[in-house]
Amino acid sequence: MSPEKITEFITELAGDDIHAMRVWSLSNGVIGVVHSATLAIASIGAGLAAAQGLRKKHSTKQVDRLLSNEKFPDMKLFERWVPYIIGEREEIVVALDWTDFAKDKHTTISLYLISNHGRATPLIWKTHDTRTLKNNRNDYEDELLKDFIKVLPDDVHVTVLADRGFGDQNFYTFIKEEL
Repeated sequence: MSPEKITEFITELAGDDIHAMRVWSLSNGVIGVVHSATLAIASIGAGLAAAQGLRKKHSTKQVDRLLSNEKFPDMKLFERWVPYIIGEREEIVVALDWTDFAKDKHTTISLYLISNHGRATPLIWKTHDTRTLKNNRNDYEDELLKDFIKVLPDDVHVTVLADRGFGDQNFYTFIKEEL
């Protein structure tokens, strides 16, 4: 996919709700991912540089700034992303999972759409400092699901798939009442 097509897609998806510079930065990040061999920040920066004829050092710095920006991603992006990915489906299965990044002491809670062919597409996610998890893990999970409900198209039935780490009665009650 060409950089122009990627930028056009991201711009259309973002609409007028997301600041133009954030859309530009996100587009460049996606261009870097599409043109890189791995998902390491330096590789994404190198991919962006190669695709756009830019200097690798500056492209890598731009990708790093995008990914370390606390305001990214924001709910405005998810308001457009989630309905786009769900499309016309009336019933979906989503997987809820934590991913730890030990080196930087962060962990991400994510909700993925499970497709009929077994692929998982990220719908919504939130990253937290691992040092804050001890008494907040359940709250973070509930918060992510509440945010998901806000952006979920009407009349979509959701089945949540999660491992036993999520298996407590409060969580089951929350899902039953909210989803």
